[in-house]
Parts: sequence; structure tokens; C-alpha cells
Amino acid sequence: MTRMKSVLERQKLQLLESMETDASDVICNVVVADGIWGAENGSDLKGSLKVTSLYKTLDGWSAEQWADLLNKFLVDAPALTVIGKPSAALADKIKQDAKTLIENNKKHYGPEGLAKLQKEIEEAQAKNDVPVPNEIIRKFPVPDVDGIQWIKVETARANGVAHDDTIQNRVQTHVDADKAEPPIFVQYDHINSAFIQISLVLFPESIEGYDDAELRALLPVYLDSFFTLPVSRVDGRELTYEEVVKELDAETLSYSISLNAPLQEGVTLKIKVAKDKYEIAIGWLHSLLYHSRFSPERLKIAATKALQGLPSEKRDGSEVSYNAYRKMISKESSTNITLNLLNRAEFFPAFLERLKQDPDAVVKQFEAFRRSLTNPRAIRAQVKGDILSLKKPNSAWVELYEGLEPFPKEELVPVTLSKQMMGPLGRQPAKKAIVYGISSIESCFAYHVAKGPDSWTHPDQAALTVARAVLNAMESYLWKFLRGAGLAYGASIHQDIESGLVYFRVFKSPDSYAAFLAARDLIDQLVSGKLEMDDLTIESAKSSLAYNTAAKEATINSAANASFTNVLLGLPPNYGRKHLADTKNVTGEDILRVIKQWIAPIFRPETSISSIALGLAKMDEVVKNFEALGYEVEQRTFDDEDDGSDSGSESGSYTSGSESE
Repeated sequence: MTRMKSVLERQKLQLLESMETDASDVICNVVVADGIWGAENGSDLKGSLKVTSLYKTLDGWSAEQWADLLNKFLVDAPALTVIGKPSAALADKIKQDAKTLIENNKKHYGPEGLAKLQKEIEEAQAKNDVPVPNEIIRKFPVPDVDGIQWIKVETARANGVAHDDTIQNRVQTHVDADKAEPPIFVQYDHINSAFIQISLVLFPESIEGYDDAELRALLPVYLDSFFTLPVSRVDGRELTYEEVVKELDAETLSYSISLNAPLQEGVTLKIKVAKDKYEIAIGWLHSLLYHSRFSPERLKIAATKALQGLPSEKRDGSEVSYNAYRKMISKESSTNITLNLLNRAEFFPAFLERLKQDPDAVVKQFEAFRRSLTNPRAIRAQVKGDILSLKKPNSAWVELYEGLEPFPKEELVPVTLSKQMMGPLGRQPAKKAIVYGISSIESCFAYHVAKGPDSWTHPDQAALTVARAVLNAMESYLWKFLRGAGLAYGASIHQDIESGLVYFRVFKSPDSYAAFLAARDLIDQLVSGKLEMDDLTIESAKSSLAYNTAAKEATINSAANASFTNVLLGLPPNYGRKHLADTKNVTGEDILRVIKQWIAPIFRPETSISSIALGLAKMDEVVKNFEALGYEVEQRTFDDEDDGSDSGSESGSYTSGSESE
């Protein structure tokens, strides 16, 4: 029963953490469940809310009681299993059926019938587009941004390379009292919490004698196997991978390793523990990073599992279109691009063959990649939680990272931003379009990408933020021109500041070409003045920005995360709030100016690129139409999309680890 007690204890801690991070959601779920399954008079609700008492009851259960429960609901209960496999024959049938349906409808209705249906659609759209009277909207005042009560996060820096003499508060005083100098950059963000979370953001460096792109290509397997490798602990114990997982689950609340959060080129390793286990968390970080053993057997299992998940990813139109555009814009040495679906589809089979032929050479490459990823000068660490409760905030790093020497600030390696890893089409998007045909889908998914500001402090950033809010708002311009017209389930303008790009995304469209033309027409009408933008629309957009900004820092954890992200990006403290204040002075003229400068180029082939994923039935037509616009279109399909090798295993995850926030 030792294992069950460990699991129950971990779940109790996770419940407490959930109450810290999103109490309203936890309580809402309990209330909704009680409304569905509880007594109609609400008499069960009080007991349902006493979740911790349920854990006390379960703590007293015997092995026989657990076995009876499993037998009743899992072993002896009736079961039905449905197995679905892709079919190439059905894919061809879907394509042909779609063409047949269109032709049959044309014959059935005839020219007059189709004209009548078109008129009915236009009349229905006209009724749907009747605007809400302004006098009703004005009854809801725009909230005062200055009245928002922001969560306060007290930040401190460790002695040594991270120290900042300008920071003066009680947390900094507490940290300074521990005179030790950690051998890496450490920021402390103090919040009222029962837990401590440590995050390490790692940026791969070049290793002499190795090609950057070849080493970084190992990242998918490295992430998937990270917590399932044998490890040597600081106390000299040698742990098998089973023991690693067992001890991590017993000593931590959650652990994960991922890419693209918070920075696109950074690998982020997180461990969250009860605050009295601070030193234990640091010890695990050190062991996992520096003292894991790259077992060929474990690497093979990780790669094989990830390979089995690829077919399901290839049938996701949104995923394919996103990965196609990211591959177009990025250098091959980009860390982010190594996790791209298209790269992994090529990498995994070749990797498994190489591992089979020369496992020692592969292990040697992994050791080199580890060295590239663990340069202390390129690491940024955040400690988030009740910092004032830590007796040795700095010393713990020195004691557990023995052998790593402190270094001067001048040797600190700058963080790597996505814009530094842009290829030619990322630096200057133009002309290129890639269209992927996917046999298992019928809708279209697309990204249309142009150059945008690559700095959060760019003079146009506030106006561009408001412009996107105006265009994307519910019942606003894109909603009416595209969703209201039945051209797409979703259509929106987004910005990737780290990469220096703006893009128009189309989600679940029956015809991505028609959606593109409709959005282009909308932007042209706004820029020319044919379609006016009223002050009420602008004020409503600013109101939604105020809500969205506050929501990003709505909990103590998210506020602390924002504090660390600002440091990584070189932004001032409370950047989000300051940026929100800047949007207050944005005018209609400012919005139209940035739409013309930054958004309109999305719809011109000489200043944009496109990636589209769609069903095979629409492929030839869409390719022809975008070629007519002036794009150089490349058609592609997946040869193995309908491969039945997808046996139901989970796809390769690139947030690897246990449950985490």
C-alpha cells in the first residue's frame, strides 16, 4: 500500500495547488458535478465540497478494498472496444463523393434554383448583419484601466551573476542574507504559496566538432526520454528509469520539460514541490540534467513511441498548416524547428536506423547535445513561491551544483530569440505558398504570414495591438465578413513579436481561397475609407484588451510567470500593464495606419507567404486560384498518412513529464 499512499498524498497536494492556481474552476467543477449527479434539493453539495475528507477516508482503505473497486469497475464490468483504422479506399471515396455532390446539386437546382438560394442566403446575411444599436452598447461603460487591482509579485535576484543593485525590497534583503553565489542566473519571485516551483530555461550552444542542426535534431528524443532514463544521484545511488519515475512522483508535485514556453528557442525544465522540499527539487534538476545515462534501449522506446504518434498528427489540418509555415520561415539550426511535425517525420525513421547500426555513436552525440544545453552561462532560472520561507535560497544551489564555478556578468550569454533563427522567408516573406492535401479532412486550414514588428517596445506596437483587437472582436469585422458569410468557422489576425511576424489564420473553412479574398476585401475597404471604423468599436476593443491583460495575470502563479518572462525578454517590470496604458491613447487614425503598414501586406503575394492544409477534393482548385494571385505554389501530400501503423498509442508529447500547470 506504500504506492497508493504516495499517490493519494500527491493528489491531495495537487488539489491544494489547484486551489491556488484556479480556485474558481475547482469549485465550479464540484458544483456542476453535484448539480448533475447530486440530490435535487442540493443536500449533497456540502459533502461534495469537503474533498479533503474523502482523501482521509481513502487513506484508511485496505488492499482488498482497492482490489474490489478495480474488479467491479474495470475487470468485471461489461466493455465495448471500437478500433478505427485509416482507409485509403474511403479517402478516395470521400474525394469523389464531394465532387459528385456538387455536380448533383447543380443539376437538381439548375441556374434559376441556385440564384434563388443565393438570394435567400444574402437576405439571411443582411438580417444577421444588422448592427446592435449604439445606444444599447453605450449603456455598458468601458472599465477604467487605472482601477484594476493587480497582483503584486516581489522579485529578488541571487548574488553573483544575477544580482541587481536597483532591486530593494524585503525579499531581496532575505536573499542577500545568504551570501553564497549560485553558479547560474537565478531570479526569485515571491508569492503567497504552499509550493516552490523551479524553472530552468536552457538555450543550446554550439559544440566544437559538431553541426548545430544535427545535434539539435536530437531534441524530440531527448525531451521524450528525459524523465525515463537511468540517473546517478548526488548521494551515489544509481537509479533505474523505473526508480527515477517512482521517486519523482513521491517527492514532487509535478515535473515537465518542454519547448516554446515561454520562449520559442528555449527548453524549459520545471519541478514543483512542497516548499519544505526546495533542496530536493534542486538536487533532482542537477541529477536529471547532468547525470542521466543515455541508454540506447530507452532512446529507442522513446523514438518508436513518438513515431507511432505521427500519423494522427498528419491528419490534423490545423497542425499541418502551422508546421508548414514554421518550417518555411526557420533556419535548420533552429531549436524550435526540430520539433516541427515535418522535421520529425523525416528524422525518426533515420534516427532509429542509425541507433540500430551504431548505438555508441548516437550516445556520443547525445552527450555532446547535453553539453550544448547545459552551459551555465546560457541558463536562466526562476524560483517561484514562498521565498521568505527558504532558509538557504542561494546556498542550496552552490551545495548541490558542486563543480560549477561562478562567473562574471560579462560572460552571461544573451537569450536566443526566435527572430535570430529566421531563414530568408522569415526575414522577408514573399511569394511562396505550400498546399498540403490531407485525405482524411474536408475543411481548409491556413496561415498567411507577413513581416511585423520584432520588438515589444516598437512605436507601432500599441496601435497594432488595438487594431488586432478591433478586427478580431466577436461580431466585429472579421466575424461578419467571414464567419457570418459562412466562409470560415474562425478567422483572426495574430502577431508573433518574438519572430517579427504578423499572420492571418483561417480555421475550418469550406474554401480558404474565398476566405482569403473576403479578408483582403475587408482590409482594402478599411484602408480606403470605404468602410468606416467608429469610435464605439475602438473603445469596445480597448475594453476587451483590459480584460485580456488582467486575465493573463489573474492568479499569483501567472503574475509570477509574467515577471520572469519580462526578464527573459529584456522588458521592464509590469510590461503588460504599461503596454495596456499605452493603448489608451491610440486613435482611429493610428489603427488605420498600422493596418495599412503591417496587416495589408499579408494579402499581397510580394510581401507574404501562405501554408494551407485541406481535403484532396479542393486541392487542385485552391492551388490554381493562389497561383493566379501570384504565389509560387508547391503541392504536397503525406505518403504514409493512411498508414495503419497508428495502433492507438499516445502521440509524442513535447511537454514531457507529469501533470503540471
